[in-house]
Amino acid sequence: MADALQEGIRLQQTGHLKEAEGIYKKILKDNPKDFDAIHLLGTLAYQVGKYELAINLIKQAIHLNPHNANFYNNCGPSLRCQGRYTEAIACYKKTLELSPKHPEAYYNLGKTYAEAGEPEKAIEAYDRQLGMYPEHLSARWNRCLANLLLGNFVEGWRDYEIRWEATPASLSKRKIGNKS
Repeated sequence: MADALQEGIRLQQTGHLKEAEGIYKKILKDNPKDFDAIHLLGTLAYQVGKYELAINLIKQAIHLNPHNANFYNNCGPSLRCQGRYTEAIACYKKTLELSPKHPEAYYNLGKTYAEAGEPEKAIEAYDRQLGMYPEHLSARWNRCLANLLLGNFVEGWRDYEIRWEATPASLSKRKIGNKS
């Protein structure tokens, strides 16, 4: 069954969502309590914008295996997309309780605080993310925006140039000079 799960993950990561869904459902037909397959179905539901389904599936996986930090971290984005910020924040905090150096939890927490209108807390979360993973360009960019919003111009402008690497603007970065 582990091989089937890995194949489903590979298909999901390469955009073959229907095929991945079929594999996860087959796994669940054979073992209805396979929390990994349930969780992955939830992440797949998130990818296609079915946020309530994603939440329900991932919460089911959490119920079956409450010690997996990734399950909580992956439940948060669907909650955030529905404006359920308090619940999303609780998911990220549980992620960090279970895995204090989780690679994306502080970033996700920062995004949620920012969307919830709490830029000071967003900056704290981005700072924690960058303290562990200084190469995280999106965290630097989002911290920049939060700082500028708060009028922290020195801090905000310091990270502003990251826009060329961390945002859609990087796709249109202008090259100035002679064309060779």
